[in-house]
Amino acid sequence: AWIEGNKLHATRDGERVLKGAGVELITGLDKNGSKQCQLLANQVSGFPDAGILIDAPVQALIVKLNIIEQCGNGILMTDAARAGSLSVENNHLRGIGLRAAGAASGMTLGIGITRTETATVAGNTLRQIGQDDAENKQFVAGIAAFSVQRPCINGNDIMEVGPLEHFGGRVAGISVRAPDAQAEICQNNVERDAQGSTQP
Repeated sequence: AWIEGNKLHATRDGERVLKGAGVELITGLDKNGSKQCQLLANQVSGFPDAGILIDAPVQALIVKLNIIEQCGNGILMTDAARAGSLSVENNHLRGIGLRAAGAASGMTLGIGITRTETATVAGNTLRQIGQDDAENKQFVAGIAAFSVQRPCINGNDIMEVGPLEHFGGRVAGISVRAPDAQAEICQNNVERDAQGSTQP
């Protein structure tokens, strides 16, 4: 599958509630999902669930050169997804979680990867991740890896992560959670705030 060069923008129309993701990979008749998939050079904005949502197994997945703005999450794999090899490179994400869509799950993620054998997350630029004040939100991260056997996270630029004030949850620029066999995290730039703040 090639999903390439699309411009997707969700806008509110009257009282209609926005739902869904800009690009969503789901299982069809074959519950094993895709063998190979590339999501390249898409522009996505305004979707409450995620800019790109991977909700199906895929053996080899490349997510590259996308611009995602003002979505509930950025690039997100759900519990139903798994991958053999995954590359998430050179994407630009801004204003993720500002619509408070992540409140239902309790978290907002710029890039969230789960149940993958080998994952490379490199050269991405993330700004303004989860800066809304959702009361029931417990976890905000620029990049998060859950049960990734060999994650390689390098050369990413992450800035302005988490609500500006009054937040009782956990904020992480980069989070890697076990189990994993070998993790490499290097040469990333992570800054909690773009400018100094007097807030606790």
